[in-house]
Parts: sequence; C-alpha cells; structure tokens
Amino acid sequence: MINKRSFLLLVYSSILILVMSAPAYAISTTIEPTESIVNRFVAYSVTLDPAGGPPGGFYFLNITVPAGYTLFMPASGHAFGTYTMLNITSGTNKVIIIITSNTNDPNGYSVNVTYSTDYGATYSNSDNQNMSNMLIGATTLNMTKPTASTPGYVNITLGGTGGPIDPATNNVTVTLASGTLKNPDTPGLYTWYIETKNSPTDIGNTSSNVVRITHAPIPVPATSTAGIVILGGMSTVLAILRLRKKANVETIKEFKEVLTNWNIDRICNT
Repeated sequence: MINKRSFLLLVYSSILILVMSAPAYAISTTIEPTESIVNRFVAYSVTLDPAGGPPGGFYFLNITVPAGYTLFMPASGHAFGTYTMLNITSGTNKVIIIITSNTNDPNGYSVNVTYSTDYGATYSNSDNQNMSNMLIGATTLNMTKPTASTPGYVNITLGGTGGPIDPATNNVTVTLASGTLKNPDTPGLYTWYIETKNSPTDIGNTSSNVVRITHAPIPVPATSTAGIVILGGMSTVLAILRLRKKANVETIKEFKEVLTNWNIDRICNT
C-alpha cells in the first residue's frame, strides 16, 4: 500500500522526468533598429527565425512592445504595418499582409487589410476592420496599443493557408510603418519579447531583444567664415582676445577686417 508521502514523491518524480526529457527548443529574433532617440517616430521591424523551434511549426505569434512607446494611427490611406512569411528556399514571401489606415483620427483603430497567402498571385481585401480584432481570411491579428505605463501586444493566430510558420522553411517579419510608433520619452533599455506557440495552451518559445533609447546627440559646433569654432564660454572669449592682441588692432571692426583678409594661421604664428 502506498502512503500519501510516497504517492506525492512518485508524482513529483514523474513530473521531473517529463520536464527533463522534453527537448529544448529555441527561436531566434532580431529587431531593427537596436538604438534610437527619445520621442522619435521609428519604423520598427521584428524578424523571427524559427529554425531552432519544434517540428510541425507555429500557429501563434505574440509580440510584446514595452511600456513607454506610443502608437498612433497614420492618416487615412497610409501604411500602418505589414506581416510577411518568407519561404527561405524560393526567397519569396508566401504570406503577405498589408494593413492601411482608413481614419484620420491618430487615436483611431479603423484599418483596411490586403492579404495574399499564395506568394502574391492573388490578393483579397478586408476593409473597415478594428485593429484590436482583425479577421484576415482564416487568420486573426489583434493589436493592443502600448502606453507610458502599460505594454502593447501584437497577437497573430495563423489559420488556413496562412500557417504554420515552418521552422525548416520560413522566416517571419512584422514591420510597423514610419509615423506609427513613437519612442519613449525616457532614455533607457527597452526589452521586446517575441513568443511562438503550437497551440494556445502550449508553453511556447520566447526570445527577447533590447532597444537602447538615448537622448539626441549634441550638435557639431558651427564654424564662422574666419574658421573660429563657435563654442561659447570663457575659454573661447580668451582665445579671441589673444588673437586680437596678436593682430595688433584696437577696434572690433579692424579685427574683423584682419580676420577676413589675413590667414588665421599667420596671426597665430605671429
């Protein structure tokens, strides 16, 4: 007869064996750009290479956009984003999804969708969709906007001829068009997460990519026609006074004339 303790140990051991015997799979992802400037609108592109994933392919793709980014709808008729599934062997996209804004409200959700699942041989349209719940043939695509304090999500469920994403033959790229995603206003490291699953209840495979957000670089100092670097500050003032003394002039007007007609190197070497 097995007592309670022995039974629990048997259960734990079985779980441990299952976990240890499960094959380790991994996916590879990249994001472009990997570094950008605060408050800028940038066309971000996420690419999934599922070569290390399990056989059978993926039907579910989830992307997490970090909190701090802001998503805006471009003007009506302008591209919002694209999804492509590349056939590595042929070098052409088998699945193409193009999402276009059909509203002039930057905070709106209404889009038109054009898509092909046969390498662009034929296209279908699905207009007046809400971007939070788009039905594209047998595929669904849902987007949740990120805010200053909450992350955003892109959730894709591939159905019909839209899937699966085959680890052996496919790469996938999701791009948000320029003017749709605004960088955070605070510098730092922002981590994007990409998850793939075979089913909604699957543990899945997750990859992450870090984007460095920085302040804008300090502009390169301007130079005057005389070749003097305009930096400002006491050191520059003193340098100009020394040049004026070497030029042996009394007034600013005379000094400007000398700088205009006389090589600055000659002044410095006097």
